[in-house]
Amino acid sequence: MPSEVVLGKVYVALKALLAATAPLTALLAVKTLGGAPAIYDEGSVPQGSAMPYLVVGAGTQIPWHTMGVEGTARYGWNCTLQIKAVGQGTEASGLAIMSQVAAVLSDGRELSLAGYGSSWAEEFMLQPTIITMLAAVTTREWPAIVRVFCHDTP
Repeated sequence: MPSEVVLGKVYVALKALLAATAPLTALLAVKTLGGAPAIYDEGSVPQGSAMPYLVVGAGTQIPWHTMGVEGTARYGWNCTLQIKAVGQGTEASGLAIMSQVAAVLSDGRELSLAGYGSSWAEEFMLQPTIITMLAAVTTREWPAIVRVFCHDTP
């Protein structure tokens, strides 16, 4: 476990948790294929997807190990990742989506990751809104950085 890349498991767990939250999914578009809430991995949003949607990705991972007596050392990861709402609505509509994301990922929110005894979201840090304009259409991105800790079973 000390050399595992855990970010993929973290992305899957977060997307499942977000997709299972009715107040959040009520604010999101629906995927064309399958009818699931519009929650995507970074870089994999199909062209022409309905907005607003969430994107999960852009993660970092650093070791978070504890020392212990032979056989009791624990291994884990301190991860950060970006979750962002993307839409063409108002500032208020995007912030409403991110408020629901923040509520889902409140400090200490447990996550279920295979192979880890404990995993949880620790921080939610909203970043400045990114505004782009193309062909007189304004698109906004409301990014947040989320910290997730994962520790193996003692």
